[in-house]
Amino acid sequence: MCKILCVAVGQLLVGVACSSQSFYHSRVGSYGANDPAVFCFNENPSCLATTKNVSIGLYGEKQFLLQELGNYSAAASFPTSNGAFGISMKYEGSNYFHRSSVALAYGRSFGERIRSGLQFCYDALAFSGLYGKTGVLYPKAGFIIKLSPKICSGMSVSDPMGARFGKEKQEKNAAVYTLGLGYLPSEKIYLELLIKKEENKPVSFITAFQYKIIPSLLISTGFDAANSCIWLGVGFIKGKCRVDISLSSYQQIGITPGTLLEFTSSQH
Repeated sequence: MCKILCVAVGQLLVGVACSSQSFYHSRVGSYGANDPAVFCFNENPSCLATTKNVSIGLYGEKQFLLQELGNYSAAASFPTSNGAFGISMKYEGSNYFHRSSVALAYGRSFGERIRSGLQFCYDALAFSGLYGKTGVLYPKAGFIIKLSPKICSGMSVSDPMGARFGKEKQEKNAAVYTLGLGYLPSEKIYLELLIKKEENKPVSFITAFQYKIIPSLLISTGFDAANSCIWLGVGFIKGKCRVDISLSSYQQIGITPGTLLEFTSSQH
């Protein structure tokens, strides 16, 4: 019975996660004007254009406090003389069902105000005793415009053609369109608003707020209207290292604790 229940829940959650990340906490800062956090390029690959340091990040969470719904991610970014590259990997689920992903991205600037980026993602799905294994390869592209020293806006598009997958290629990956706005009123405060439209779903709004209390301590919070999810995070910065502890809450399902570790080649 436990196995059947886990598979059923896994089908639901993995299906939702195929085109978007369940929890947004690790991506806050994608439309900021400063050096972005390492996971931000998964929201909009063009934010790699302002990457100044080699960064490596690890993120883990236990969705709804269920052992079978572990979610683990790793990412790295590497600046070059003409932009920066990013690579990320992700695994979520259990032996009964799981989804693994790998993505390669590149972003660069065109002048002082325009940034663009391109990302290729491969998602592999596996269901024990049900559908076997399948995978889908799809692109993601985006741009960011620096409207002023404090305001950036942009857009990202994920798989607009809708790649097909499954044994008979009857399943279609959902296209996702996102408009983003980032506002930095000061070095300590960052505000972000996303308007996201996923294929066959209503428009969703995601808001995020980040405040650096002191150079070594910051807090962040936000709300995802599509999932009625609210999260709160606390970050501790020491030299080249950063540790974030977060808690996400779904109104009707439960809470999800998460931990983010980030290492950079220079001090934050």
